[in-house]
Amino acid sequence: MIGILGLLLYVHTRVQKPSLKSFLAGLLLLACVLLAAHLLPGFNNPQWLKEEFKSDSSLAFSMYLNFDKALILFILAGLYPFLFDKQVSVSNETLGISPRSKLILILLFGSIFPLAMTLELIELEMGLPSWWWLFALNNLLITCTVEEAFFRGALQGQVLNRFGAVSALLISSVLFGAAHFAGGLEYVLVATIAGCGYGYVYASTGRLSLAVLSHFAVNFIHLAFFTYPKLAPIDL
Repeated sequence: MIGILGLLLYVHTRVQKPSLKSFLAGLLLLACVLLAAHLLPGFNNPQWLKEEFKSDSSLAFSMYLNFDKALILFILAGLYPFLFDKQVSVSNETLGISPRSKLILILLFGSIFPLAMTLELIELEMGLPSWWWLFALNNLLITCTVEEAFFRGALQGQVLNRFGAVSALLISSVLFGAAHFAGGLEYVLVATIAGCGYGYVYASTGRLSLAVLSHFAVNFIHLAFFTYPKLAPIDL
């Protein structure tokens, strides 16, 4: 499977015909979605954590080292070679760093955890589990980096070129939220708000690395100060 994807990426970099280039890019982006959903064969992801509990109030948490998801980053880097460079077109198009932008960011990021608590997805639970460092490594280097590269660097960046900054921010945020459908509609709503925050960071600065760091900060705060991954249901 890696060989097939590598061949598609190689051909994409060599062809000159725009229609064929777009077709191959579409195939590779579809492959990214399938890789993220672990639907492509040929990968055996080792399990790092199996049904670990942060506390009695938290649901069980399992974690895999997802090689297939990590491969997405290499595909995107091949499709968009300047993915991690500052995107001048992004930062010039919109929002910029202004007092208004800072206020919007404060409101977006400040609403994530209160909303999640209101929806009874989480509750306060301070303290780090023994496996926090495994979580941090995997979350920063794979989860946050890959997701931001796809939803912000690739999706938001491409939509911006066609429909403008606001549409790009909204579309990428809604799709980011929808990608968390396994957690339920409430989780989708919270993830969409969080996606707006990460997307606004990217649109304001043009730096994908800052979107990655903001994503990781939210996830690590979740682990350190709240039940993780979600609040366990109360047995009656």
